[in-house]
Amino acid sequence: MKKLLYIVVACMLVACNQAYKSEVPANEDLSEMDKVGEATEVETKVILNYKVLAEQKLNDYADLLRLQQQHPEFEEEIAKQLMQLSKDSIIPFSETKKIVISELQQIGEVQDISDSVQQVTFSIQVETDTSVLRDTLNAIFTTRQVQLDDTEHTTVKVSFEKQ
Repeated sequence: MKKLLYIVVACMLVACNQAYKSEVPANEDLSEMDKVGEATEVETKVILNYKVLAEQKLNDYADLLRLQQQHPEFEEEIAKQLMQLSKDSIIPFSETKKIVISELQQIGEVQDISDSVQQVTFSIQVETDTSVLRDTLNAIFTTRQVQLDDTEHTTVKVSFEKQ
């Protein structure tokens, strides 16, 4: 029985090793690919889905407000995170358990402030236990290129301000 197990394991190792070799090209091919990549370098602009990003960050903001209410011992840390998302109090918060952000709609076009900063105006509706509030916010999207493990990634920071 042990011999059969050893044979099966050995076959699997050989098969995996062969699959790995077929996926990794030779070093010569990689150097040629690098030369081609350098020769055809093209500047690309990142296309963002502003509405989805804004909705995620607004929901994060609402979650932080609820967390601040439920755990006052973390108030300082939560206040720092809230300030990173907005210097203003973009969602009026009173002792309530329910905060739902709905009907997020983009108003107008995306305004390019600089190469890496865009501003988008949104109309939002905030529902709490006691009221429904409609408001208009400016979302500021800051993009930055970061290099990790020899690959370039785009990071996006979102902050809000009242209009």
